Amino acid sequence: MKLLQALRNAAARLAADLEDSNLFEHAGDKGEFREHIIGRFLRPFLPECYGLGSGQVFAADGTSSAQVDIVVYDAIFSNVLFRDAGNSLFPCESIYGTIEVKSRLSAAELETSIANGASVKRLVRAPSDGGDLLPYRRLAFAAPLALDPQQRNPYLSMIFAYEGLAAPAVVETLNRHLASGRTPAALLPDYLFSYRRGFAVLRAQGNQVAPFGGPFDRYVAVESGADTLPLFFLTLNICLNSIFLRAPDFNAYWLQVFGEILRGAPGEPPG
Repeated sequence: MKLLQALRNAAARLAADLEDSNLFEHAGDKGEFREHIIGRFLRPFLPECYGLGSGQVFAADGTSSAQVDIVVYDAIFSNVLFRDAGNSLFPCESIYGTIEVKSRLSAAELETSIANGASVKRLVRAPSDGGDLLPYRRLAFAAPLALDPQQRNPYLSMIFAYEGLAAPAVVETLNRHLASGRTPAALLPDYLFSYRRGFAVLRAQGNQVAPFGGPFDRYVAVESGADTLPLFFLTLNICLNSIFLRAPDFNAYWLQVFGEILRGAPGEPPG
């Protein structure tokens, strides 16, 4: 398969770049360099409709996420704020998901990645369903016709680690979070990939891998070896292709602004 061979070739080139990043002595420089490498690996193989950025995600109710390494967003219909800046602000309705990129995944970094992903998944947005053809185009059917009620815009949360914790430690931590119930299962990461360790962590239901967005009862690790990067990319694409976004409710924003105008308390004019 030409696509798979192209991915493996790109992964081999990326592996050399990742090794070169060890020449940086400052940990922050290493992390930033690797984030750019992931962007260079993903960008050539992702359709232009998927944007890659970094920053925070916000909801209409005023809540926002933590700082996120990579935000995958709708590059056609979205209204990203400060799109050309190093850090952007993304309406939660306009993003597909996030990727946390870690140079060395320690126990503390894993906890940070879990928390960052959950901070995005907590943001409230209207669910999409079978009637949402495009973010701004929706089919409405009258009774007795009914659409598939399954939500089609769950947030995707992935973690990519260059090196660090072994698979048993990662799985134990994630399953401990799942069993404790302190963080709802829906807010936990969907997938984790460890490049140097050569493994992937997936959600499972019973004896089968759980489909993205579906119920699951545990995390499991699989040895992915040299195909960790291609598996990372293919998993990302499968999930992105299953997500159908809805546009932000600009009518709600309009009503808020118009209401403030009527009350005589509009926002401060620019200085």
